[in-house]
Amino acid sequence: MRDLNISGRASLFGYLIDHILPTRRVSLLGGSSNVGKTRWTLPAFRDWSEGKPVLGFHSNPVPWSYVSGDRLLIEAEDSINSLGIDPKVFNIIPAYGEHNKTWIQVIEAAEKKKVQFLLWEGFTDFCPPPGQRHQVREFLSSVSACCQPSKEFPEGLTILGIVESPKLKPNERYKDPRQRISGAAAWGYHSSSVFLIERFKPEDVSNGQRVLYASLKNAPDFDTKGHFEQNGLLHFPPPGSAENL
Repeated sequence: MRDLNISGRASLFGYLIDHILPTRRVSLLGGSSNVGKTRWTLPAFRDWSEGKPVLGFHSNPVPWSYVSGDRLLIEAEDSINSLGIDPKVFNIIPAYGEHNKTWIQVIEAAEKKKVQFLLWEGFTDFCPPPGQRHQVREFLSSVSACCQPSKEFPEGLTILGIVESPKLKPNERYKDPRQRISGAAAWGYHSSSVFLIERFKPEDVSNGQRVLYASLKNAPDFDTKGHFEQNGLLHFPPPGSAENL
């Protein structure tokens, strides 16, 4: 793993999580189905909302919402309850099924709730079809414009989109995690930080170890190896910690 050596950078950029999640930008968290995205993301951002460190980095919580964009509201609440967390923590914006929304309607709901951060499930599904490079560019350009300070969002808006990654054989994987986000390469190219959760041993589905890769634009990339705890939550220790040695 590369030496982070990023002391002082937080004074140059605003962050919701120091050094790794910049404000007023669109970032992505990817991973294939059933790899554990939800079982890491929701507990991690519950901790973030309480000001606890995430991956060993300082948290700067702001008003926020969780966008349930790929499942029914009742399914989202069931998933959160299964993690031992009260769904009220997430100030949910339902955007699927009977509460179906376009991306513009999601932004409008965020404005009404006066939030500054969206943890957005099913983010890539909101891009207009057919989702080729130029459609992805226009979608991310439009969403990124909404992130800048404005009358609607005086403090700006930060988005972490949760997305699917393709199921590939080890010899078919790009070396750069930023390129392993499903769909057009523009998803990774036009996003800020890109996080990717993958199986430590892709060929062994019974192995519960996972790796989180972080591809950052304003700091060195890093990775950290984690595992599922007895309560079913996915735990990643800080990069460079004794647990990773």
